[in-house]
Amino acid sequence: MITMLSPEDFYVVSNAGCAEKDLAYIQENLASFPKAKDVEHLVLEDQGLIALQGPEAMIILHELLVRCLGDTTKVPNLERFLFGQTMFVPTLMYGELHIARGGYTGEDGFEISIPSEHTVAVTEELLQIGKQGERLKLAGLGARDTLRLEAGMCLYGHDLDDSTTPMEAGLKWLVGRERIMEG
Repeated sequence: MITMLSPEDFYVVSNAGCAEKDLAYIQENLASFPKAKDVEHLVLEDQGLIALQGPEAMIILHELLVRCLGDTTKVPNLERFLFGQTMFVPTLMYGELHIARGGYTGEDGFEISIPSEHTVAVTEELLQIGKQGERLKLAGLGARDTLRLEAGMCLYGHDLDDSTTPMEAGLKWLVGRERIMEG
């Protein structure tokens, strides 16, 4: 997943199984980029990732941020935070949280990247918040796969790979019309 932090800053989250290959691809292509000396490439290591999905995701995340920031005036307006947008939220409790609006289930949601030493604590805090009214439950990869398939989303290494074109994977809807006409 690639999100734009600003017109000049991008944040890339690789599929765990492809991280080495993706990093090599980025480094190789940066080396051939004419202005490579002007590009800073930073790899964040030791990060955990939580996908918070579903109809209550925004409310639960808001509650977490209120707890983390202690002041509702410091909590970003999540209603104005659009799909594909991303932000960093510094907290005293859990370090810097990277929050991206999106998800891999076809439901609205957020992906929260956390310093790994805080991943369990943030997960437990989210579950505690979601426990009220049974608004949140853990779901495994099997549940995620069912939802992503219903939403028409492919998983790299399972539904597609380097030998599969986007057209063969049923992803024509993601390819610009002009690219389809060229091919």
